[in-house]
Amino acid sequence: MQAPGRAFFLAGRELLVGEVLRLHAREGLVDAANMHVDLAAYRPIGRMFGNLYTYQRDRFAMDRESYAQWSARARSGNGVSEPLKDP
Repeated sequence: MQAPGRAFFLAGRELLVGEVLRLHAREGLVDAANMHVDLAAYRPIGRMFGNLYTYQRDRFAMDRESYAQWSARARSGNGVSEPLKDP
């Protein structure tokens, strides 16, 4: 058994979930009253792979459906592949 807060990665895909204990941000970037980030001032970059990075200038919202919604859509033949079978 692993100690809490430690990650052990194997080949393949893994999900690491953690708790943010401390954050360093430049002055005026985070509204401390409601913990919201000023996205216009933030100007984040993203890592793609290797030594390649990208600017995150354009933002958009996309509603995400639940697995149940996706599965129902797949069963109706609405343009998606078959739902995964439970193991």
